[in-house]
Amino acid sequence: MGSLVKSNPTSERSVADIVADVKFALELERAKIAAGDGDSSVGDPLPGAMVAAGFEDLGVYLSDKAVPTYPPYAQDEQTTVIETERRWLADEIGLYDWQRQRRYLSVLPGDHEDAPKAARARVSAEADERLAALEAGCHHSAAGCLMYLVAGRKPGWAEGK
Repeated sequence: MGSLVKSNPTSERSVADIVADVKFALELERAKIAAGDGDSSVGDPLPGAMVAAGFEDLGVYLSDKAVPTYPPYAQDEQTTVIETERRWLADEIGLYDWQRQRRYLSVLPGDHEDAPKAARARVSAEADERLAALEAGCHHSAAGCLMYLVAGRKPGWAEGK
């Protein structure tokens, strides 16, 4: 799923497409939780949950790692990210695991039959655009994401309490 932050191939996407992608991403996130496969957005509420569980001396850190893509895509990290996306798309895994998305949505109430088809069409078209721009040597993106590290100390843990 593309992010709200645009890259050069996605800068002209319509507001309706972006809103549809955000809606679908939220539905998938809730469905993933309902299916018992975890919560991709647990970072924000995690410090409060840790305090409620008795942790002390919390530290919250943000990742400062990005893998920007820009021509000539010669850095090892760039080629790894590009090849990974190509493989994910070809093998329908990772972000492009359409079967998993359908399975997740099946646990939600309501009719979600058309949502995966529409999202797949948008996401596949965006991926094809991005890969074509990469092949043409004209894709560029900061390629950042938000990741947290939350650490704390549980009193008595070292003593086996």
